[in-house]
Amino acid sequence: MSAPVPYFDVVCRMNTPFDYRLRLVAHARQHGIKAAARAFQTTVLTVRKWLRRHQTQGLKGLQELSRAPRSCPHKIVGELAQRLVELRRQLPAREVRSGLQFIAFAAGRSAQASTLFAQRIQIHLQRWGINLKHLTWQTDKGSEFIGELQPDGSPSHFPAAVTYFGSQHERIPPAAHTYQSDVETVHRLIEDEFFDLESFSSRTDFLAKASLYQLDFNLARPSSHQRGLTPWQIVHQLAPRLPLDLCLLPPVLLDYRLDSQGGYDLPRYP
Repeated sequence: MSAPVPYFDVVCRMNTPFDYRLRLVAHARQHGIKAAARAFQTTVLTVRKWLRRHQTQGLKGLQELSRAPRSCPHKIVGELAQRLVELRRQLPAREVRSGLQFIAFAAGRSAQASTLFAQRIQIHLQRWGINLKHLTWQTDKGSEFIGELQPDGSPSHFPAAVTYFGSQHERIPPAAHTYQSDVETVHRLIEDEFFDLESFSSRTDFLAKASLYQLDFNLARPSSHQRGLTPWQIVHQLAPRLPLDLCLLPPVLLDYRLDSQGGYDLPRYP
């Protein structure tokens, strides 16, 4: 058996994906977790998640559940809990040929946060030998990609931050949502494979687990849409001289940088 459509594309169109999850679990029990992940075009983590729920809760475990646990020994309360809820507003960037992923987190989507994220990625790429004149950023027309220049004329809004480094910026046509399918897929994967499965005891713990997730995504995770290769393997095929360091830009909390006092995650701008 091999599903012609990736698992996440199927369940997103279903009002009640219970039956499809049951088929996924049954296949995993009979053929193994990795075989089920290949057959349903999904990840091992996703198969393991639903298999574990079925084993512990029976058929009820395959129903859509609230993402808020009733109890958690490491539950975060108060201001930190609210902070981590806000940080679900991730800003992912994905290189379309390889699928290489970079992530940052902010309390809200803003032109300043998007601008900082673009600057951070471009400095990183430039450091490891990427010619930014060949780089094109594709975004929608969201307010986070529009902004005003600072009083000193520095590039504080997204388009200026991109062109300042010699890159190009293109906006997708109105209502052309499929143009952003890669980014939307990444959003869904992060929700299902990271936020749904992990718990966090502190901001440091949150960043550490986010970094591990991104490393796994870039270095170890084969893509069914890319001949079973990982993003790093594809990068290496396209440009064998590029170093592995290209994949090692860790996720950060952008709000520290947006604070005029700086922070330990990102230094204050000179």
